[in-house]
Amino acid sequence: MAHETYYDTNGDLQTCMHDKIDEVTDFRCSIDLSSYTSERWWRVAVMPSEEAIETGEIVTLRDALEQYTLSNKKVKEIIMEKQIYGWHLVELQSQLIRIVRSTGYPNPISVTYEKFNGNITACSSSQLSRFANSRAVRCFCCLSCLCIIFCPIYGCLRRIGSTRDTIVADYVMTKPVNTFLQLNSATILDTVINLSIKSYIAH
Repeated sequence: MAHETYYDTNGDLQTCMHDKIDEVTDFRCSIDLSSYTSERWWRVAVMPSEEAIETGEIVTLRDALEQYTLSNKKVKEIIMEKQIYGWHLVELQSQLIRIVRSTGYPNPISVTYEKFNGNITACSSSQLSRFANSRAVRCFCCLSCLCIIFCPIYGCLRRIGSTRDTIVADYVMTKPVNTFLQLNSATILDTVINLSIKSYIAH
């Protein structure tokens, strides 16, 4: 139970109690799947924006690139998102939960997929863009609290100058998901049984 104090409409101090739920991590097993991912992308495609889908517009990779190259905006960028291809991640999530449950662990289980360095960004070569993307300038703005003023402005400029459609690059998983489960289930089980925290590259 947690206590909460507040002033009512008459200005009197009141106290109430309510349930407080704190999330506790019993174990954590972080597995790096980079050894299962191809080093080079398999294909590059364009995910049309909602606007393009609504109008029935067909957007090619060339169209998306021309949105960027033909734009005369001083602050502009084009982003390519990386994603893996070949594994059914929802089914893998269910299989991992079943492995944990096989130990008799009764509490809620969370399986998440985190992506690091998942975007490749190309920015304008204009002086304004280089200035805005400078790490030194960003640090200065944060330290001087100028980011309160300039960050919203820069964010608006980025949204205006960004390409409308999303470019994605598919990276193929080089081994089947069953191989991953066979080679890593023992480590996952050991982590759960010992309620420990482990982080390693997938076997």
